[in-house]
Amino acid sequence: MQQTTDSPRERVARAIELGLSDYIPKGELCIDDAVVRTALNCHTIGFQERLAFCKEFNLDIYVLSPVYPTLDKKIPLVEECQWQDIDNWTKHTSLYIFALLDGAFEWGLRMYGLEQFFTLLYNSPLAAQEFIDSIEKLNIRLSEILAERGVSGIIIADDIAYNQGLMLSPRFLRKFFFPSLSRQVRQISQAKLPAFFHSDGDYRSVLPDIVASGFGGLHCLDRNAGVTVADVRNTVGNRLCLWGHLDMQNTNAGVNSIALNHELASIRELAQAQKFILGTNSGIFAGLNLAGLRNLYNSLT
Repeated sequence: MQQTTDSPRERVARAIELGLSDYIPKGELCIDDAVVRTALNCHTIGFQERLAFCKEFNLDIYVLSPVYPTLDKKIPLVEECQWQDIDNWTKHTSLYIFALLDGAFEWGLRMYGLEQFFTLLYNSPLAAQEFIDSIEKLNIRLSEILAERGVSGIIIADDIAYNQGLMLSPRFLRKFFFPSLSRQVRQISQAKLPAFFHSDGDYRSVLPDIVASGFGGLHCLDRNAGVTVADVRNTVGNRLCLWGHLDMQNTNAGVNSIALNHELASIRELAQAQKFILGTNSGIFAGLNLAGLRNLYNSLT
């Protein structure tokens, strides 16, 4: 594939809306500062260092994660949620900037713990619905602010699954969570931003619900959980832009020329004429083969 003259922002937008032509966009859900420090051999990590890391790894996307206040089982106020260097990322780079919002399932696990949160859902449905509604209102207002600040897209993260399947029955997810997610996506769409859904694990049994909620993309395609690009496409076709695919095995292969060429051919076949963004499934953290990942990303230009 030859390098296009479009900006990264334009390439990613085209991949999400229309599918791929001659370029595979690349992006990461999160990049650990310790990895940036190691890769760049620097001590201080700020906007310039994170941007330099994106350039070194040929990334087209940067994801802004929220900085919440330290709270003890309290949902933050809108004004308490901060987005580090948001103006620098949106105004002074050509990268496609996603902002990450935590969904109600994620907030529930964080604030209550799994057992207490599930007890709330089963035994106190009115209280559970009130909690979910409060997260919905928070996310809708945050998405409005983020759109005004110039972000390109929104990711709602709700880890509803683990490797063996869903953490909660489809019935409860459809009763409490997907209607709220659908309303959030509707508001995000009114701001003309694409909305992606992120979950780890094997979420295949609710793929139709993710599509019906209006999401334009899906992040995390973990083969260790049985989720492959082919399986997801067999269910949803090309209605969702799929983002992820890479795991430790892929990055390890990137340091061997023969294995690297095999990986590149496989990735190009997966992406052919489809809505696709390449990335690791969980982000870049210590322990990942950085040399192999760099080789993969810089070979796809």
